[in-house]
Amino acid sequence: MNTAAFRKNHPTKWLTVTAMLMAMNVALSSFGVPVPGGHLYLNDIVIDTAAILLDPLAAFAVGGIGAFIGDALFYPAPMFVSLVTHGL
Repeated sequence: MNTAAFRKNHPTKWLTVTAMLMAMNVALSSFGVPVPGGHLYLNDIVIDTAAILLDPLAAFAVGGIGAFIGDALFYPAPMFVSLVTHGL
């Protein structure tokens, strides 16, 4: 499926899918699994899924803005770093 055509032809569905994945990203950003050298946070699964399925604008919104909001709520120190790194 062409994601740019999906955004143009079905903007409500595109916005809804993007918002749901962003909400999942925010909700899962507080859960982490300890691994050697740090933590693996479960929101990375949502970010990777959005990057595979969505167009670049929606994937940036899910990854960057969703991680930014999640960090602002749960751990605000690295929120600007998360905006850039998860967004890219």
